Amino acid sequence: MAETWFTPKEWKARLVEFAGRRLLRNVANGESTTYDVSRSEGQVSQEGDAFNTKNMNDLEQRISNGFAKVKTNLNAINDNGAIKGMDAREDGVYITYVPSSGADSVTKKLGSNGIAYLGEMPYTCVKDYGECTLLTFCHQKSETQNVTIKNLKGSYSIRQIVPAHIGGVLCFLAIVDVTNLNNGATIDTESSDTKRVFII
Repeated sequence: MAETWFTPKEWKARLVEFAGRRLLRNVANGESTTYDVSRSEGQVSQEGDAFNTKNMNDLEQRISNGFAKVKTNLNAINDNGAIKGMDAREDGVYITYVPSSGADSVTKKLGSNGIAYLGEMPYTCVKDYGECTLLTFCHQKSETQNVTIKNLKGSYSIRQIVPAHIGGVLCFLAIVDVTNLNNGATIDTESSDTKRVFII
């Protein structure tokens, strides 16, 4: 069954015989009298929005559309790129990714063979790596990582950003494709918290 983030409520109009009719009771003598009440507001400078079924159901639909858009965007983050999952275990952090060759998905520990740990960011490369893929990892509240690589001889682009919760902390892993990572290039992100960079 598909996950539902928001279920719209259908608002229904109140249907009565005498709209606006009020029964007023005199507390001094206990007598009650029925009145039909209507507005007498003078000049109306702005009509405003009515509290009715049309407007309330429209609000429900706009909220539902908003949730659907967010869900689609998050699914795109996880499904359209190489990274398929991120898991914190007792012995470290593991990622599941699909190699660029299109082979079956692979699960590897960050820092293991095939995924090398470069260091804390800002990190300045001490050798030439050529064409490669970087994984920049940091704790932050926003799903946007503004990754920068200064003194780079080639070019770079952020392919994908993957959210994950590690130890109750929201983290993000950015996948950065680099055409030519050279000695002296400095990798960094705007995050002020823990931030590390790995290379595939």
